[in-house]
Amino acid sequence: MSVKKSINWLHRWLGLALSLWLFLISLTGTLLLFKNDLLKLTYPELKSAVILNSYELPDDLSHAQYTLLPNQVRHWVEVVDIHQTRHYYSASGEKVLARAALNDWIDVMVEFHHHLLLNQLGKQLQGIFGIGALFLLLSGIYKWWPKRRLGNKDFQITWAKPGNKKFGQTLWQSHRTFGVILFIPMLIVTATGTAMIYSSEVKSALIFFFPNTNDEQSTNQFTIPALNESNYSSWSARLAQVDQIFNSAQPSVIYHQANKIRLKQVAEWHPNGRSYIEYNSDGNTIKQMTNYHKLALGEQISHTVYPLHIASVGGSVYLTLIIVSGVVLLWLSISGAWFWWWKRQLKKR
Repeated sequence: MSVKKSINWLHRWLGLALSLWLFLISLTGTLLLFKNDLLKLTYPELKSAVILNSYELPDDLSHAQYTLLPNQVRHWVEVVDIHQTRHYYSASGEKVLARAALNDWIDVMVEFHHHLLLNQLGKQLQGIFGIGALFLLLSGIYKWWPKRRLGNKDFQITWAKPGNKKFGQTLWQSHRTFGVILFIPMLIVTATGTAMIYSSEVKSALIFFFPNTNDEQSTNQFTIPALNESNYSSWSARLAQVDQIFNSAQPSVIYHQANKIRLKQVAEWHPNGRSYIEYNSDGNTIKQMTNYHKLALGEQISHTVYPLHIASVGGSVYLTLIIVSGVVLLWLSISGAWFWWWKRQLKKR
């Protein structure tokens, strides 16, 4: 077989093998772009938990694994306990909702999109399928790439209803044209999703090619202003002095077991940031501090993968492109399998 025929053969059969996965992963991924809105629609009580300015942390955090703090994306205090139950609190620290793990369709959708509901095995499969999806996109462009100048025929779609003789053309041409037009954003979504599965390998490779040129260490021993002895270990007190350590940084996550605060600094793309303050057991001194702006350039680049995947950067234009790309990926999975079935039926007749 020639190279072109081999690629066509692989594109067809790999596309059929991955069609159901691609449909479900595109559907869940597109819906999860509106996760917080879906939560408010599903649980009206969350509307009372929306925090605009100041807020208080819950009194009892003894069983908390981590706490998600309000930001522009997430408008409430969300405490996740050791059983992965999520507790939502209002600005006054009053609990308004508790969601057990995998107890509603939103959590099931999240877990499926991340791990196919198969834990570590699902993560490994996601990586393999993601690489396959990248091949489908690249081979599709290779198949379409014209040997001459581009013309209207390269983007033409003949519209016909199912059952019409020309419906096969509609399936094939729409599959080709939509795939070509949205190739770049679909490639970004697929590549970033796959890169997140292999995050440590991707980060190591990026650091190798883009090493840090700043000699100043990003971790060191720091002394923070002393707190009153009665509340020196209070998370609220620690949050109040973040500005004295990182200017204009926004606390995003508290890791209770690790005794650590995560922050988002200015110019960070990640919605939760990648800067950290880790406290010693006495609570009054800093054990380690990670400053995003002092990380290796390659590591900073690796932290743009997630924001690009969930469209938390780029404004409404990029968000719209990602949403449309998700819808087109749904159609590519449907139209590819449908066109294959249509051709088989045509041969039988």
